[in-house]
Amino acid sequence: MTATLQLGIIVGYLLVALAVGLVAYRLTERTAEDFYLASRTFGTVVLLFTVFATLLSAFTFFGGPDTAYAFGPEWILVMGLMDGIIFAILWYVIGYKQWLLGQRHGYVTLGEMLGDRFGSASLRALVAAVSLFWLFPYVMLQQIGAGGALASLTDGAVPFWGGAALITVFMIIYVVLAGMRGIAWTDTLQGAFMLTMVWAALLWVLTAVDGGIATINAGLEADAPAFFALGGGFYTLQTMLTFAISIAFGVAMFPQVNQRFFAAASEKVLKRSFALWPVLVLLLFVPAFILGAWAKGLGLQADIGAGENILPVLLGEYTPAWFAALVIAGAIAAMMSSSDSMLLSGSSYFTRDVYRPMINDAISERREDFLARGGVAVFALAAL
Repeated sequence: MTATLQLGIIVGYLLVALAVGLVAYRLTERTAEDFYLASRTFGTVVLLFTVFATLLSAFTFFGGPDTAYAFGPEWILVMGLMDGIIFAILWYVIGYKQWLLGQRHGYVTLGEMLGDRFGSASLRALVAAVSLFWLFPYVMLQQIGAGGALASLTDGAVPFWGGAALITVFMIIYVVLAGMRGIAWTDTLQGAFMLTMVWAALLWVLTAVDGGIATINAGLEADAPAFFALGGGFYTLQTMLTFAISIAFGVAMFPQVNQRFFAAASEKVLKRSFALWPVLVLLLFVPAFILGAWAKGLGLQADIGAGENILPVLLGEYTPAWFAALVIAGAIAAMMSSSDSMLLSGSSYFTRDVYRPMINDAISERREDFLARGGVAVFALAAL
């Protein structure tokens, strides 16, 4: 009964997201630019949340808490503070200039922009090839996370392969219908849902533990006193700076994130979005990583090295099944909001930077739109 309830909650959430996608499909023009960039019409809230939800994948709910459980909560400083601020600066320094060029020349991908700038079709194809090469395993990681989350949540009633296949099929239907407009709308809903659920989980666990924070801190003092010290061990200054800087620069070049620099409606939208970015990131990472550290103080066990995640263990111990299902639905929302953007981006790089310059540059808008939607399905199934 519990597994049925949990699965029902997740399927219900997927159906709500699909309904949003269907509305977006009715409003989407049958052109490649509208499918890929929503005709460059994003306002501040939608742009901010679509970047937010696109970036915050399975790592936020699983990898992040697992790292805090194993090494301590300083990961908040790496991802929440340093990485958030560095990426916000890059968003403005790189993103603003990229937006200007996109407005002037109608670029959809980074490959188009660089290929045009240097007059090189080979460079354009190379950027596309590198992007597709790295997007492929990244999509696979989200499918792995979804399969593992559903298998763990339902105690194996939904097998790993079944969970991964369910989410993949849903994403194909959703992305093919919705395009960037629908993805951005659901990203906004998913981002708000993620924030709400992770803070609710933090408060629920805190009130469910006898003795509250005092009990948790006593457990940490006994089992992991290093968690109360800043730095040291895994968190050396060099390690934290290396992660923060390399992740921020890498994120700025993620195809699915980088393309959103083209989609802002105005210069003001870009400036407001990057200014609010570090605040939004901290609001999510602080409770997610604290939950991982608290699990250590509560003496919970998870075989992280074998792929088990601490967050479902913590929720299973201190929250009712329906609430745990809602939080895992938030985690699946994070995975989907990353994967759907990756699928859309991969399709755009193939059609704009490989198919058009090398096979048929005279393709019509409607034909390219059809090819783009088909590319999403091929990409997702190949990754699965």
